[in-house]
Amino acid sequence: LRWTDSLIKYRADTPPPNRFSEEELKKFLSVPKRPLQSEENYKKWTLYWHLSFFLGFRPVEIRRITVNQIDIGNKIILLQKTKTSPRTACMISQLIGMIEDRMRIIEGNYLFPCPSNPEIPMGSLAHKKDFEHRMKEIGIRRHLRPYDTRHTAITRWAKIFKLSVFEIKQLAGHKKIETTEKYVALTQIDDLRKSIEQDPYFITQLNAQEKFDKYAEEIYKMKIDKSICFVEATNNSITISLKEFI
Repeated sequence: LRWTDSLIKYRADTPPPNRFSEEELKKFLSVPKRPLQSEENYKKWTLYWHLSFFLGFRPVEIRRITVNQIDIGNKIILLQKTKTSPRTACMISQLIGMIEDRMRIIEGNYLFPCPSNPEIPMGSLAHKKDFEHRMKEIGIRRHLRPYDTRHTAITRWAKIFKLSVFEIKQLAGHKKIETTEKYVALTQIDDLRKSIEQDPYFITQLNAQEKFDKYAEEIYKMKIDKSICFVEATNNSITISLKEFI
């Protein structure tokens, strides 16, 4: 029995993690490079956000990735300096090319080195400028932080890929299972809300025109053989009748 088969309690006094919607995620990653921004710099930050959005890496984990921690052949990254404890993270195939390109041009051992000293990782606020630019370009006004890209990854694992709480805990590198549970709980609450919205009571409250439009849309989606049927729609009725056979 998977933990997600039963509803996990969500503490009301715990602030829910913010996350990007699917549309916001796509727009964020599709923002073109800034004026005067080099192609190398643009690709660096594109890789950075992919590592956060899809692998759920913390900012400090991304900054401290070194070349000798990356195993392209086995598609893994050994995260040694993390918030909790070292862990082996998976590397998805879609990012291998981006990582290999990055490894070919960097100096030193860090994947994201400090511009003035490649022997140390870049600063903790280095991503702020690129994040703010992308947010401004796509017009997101609600409060979202760079760390919410990680929240988005974890939420997607629960909502889209339906991973168990234990699987998510391992991928996210959470120390306590309770930390993981709040993401799963919020996903379950969203699913329950959508189910309740399908209550027949609310569906029957549609007015006549809304009902007509709804059924007309469904009928037109049907593959009706026009050689044996007449289909006629007016402002307030839909007629489907058989043709006479000889």
